[in-house]
Amino acid sequence: MNATSRHAAPLRVEVLPQPALQLAVSFLALLAAASLSAAGVAHQLVSAWHSVWVLPLCAALGWRVARVRPRLLLWDGQSWRLHEREASGAPRDPGVELRLAAVFDFDDWLLLRAQRVDAAAPLLQRLRWHWVPLYLPLSRRRQPGVWGTLRATLFAARASQDGQSTRGARDQPPGGAGPAT
Repeated sequence: MNATSRHAAPLRVEVLPQPALQLAVSFLALLAAASLSAAGVAHQLVSAWHSVWVLPLCAALGWRVARVRPRLLLWDGQSWRLHEREASGAPRDPGVELRLAAVFDFDDWLLLRAQRVDAAAPLLQRLRWHWVPLYLPLSRRRQPGVWGTLRATLFAARASQDGQSTRGARDQPPGGAGPAT
């Protein structure tokens, strides 16, 4: 069995909006604003009437920040690619090659951090991907048909990428010079 036969089969995952996540983030923003408003009112720094417009504004901002745009996450057997998605479900652009890492892994819900791999991208675009991370929330309820395959592929792909990077370093002789081919 060679290394290429151990790669997971191609996979297509539709990243869909997560209204439950948006509601939770909106509620947390509302609670944070309410606590700051209550502290300000208690110390007589602001009027209680400021809460009338501050609390809904913070809740709406939390809803907006937690918005997930519809995208396609594709595994081609070698790498992950993220595509903007049209209303028909077809990819709109050639996509971006990614390295995915699971930030939170609850059995029914995943939060993935996407990091761009393409070194040929313009400098400003690479900096944007470095400083403004892209998080992809996925849930079993929103992706029921591919959930098991997604989890298996995600962790098998990570293990094979980690294995290739450590194997490449281990195959190098001391001094870092590789064999001439």
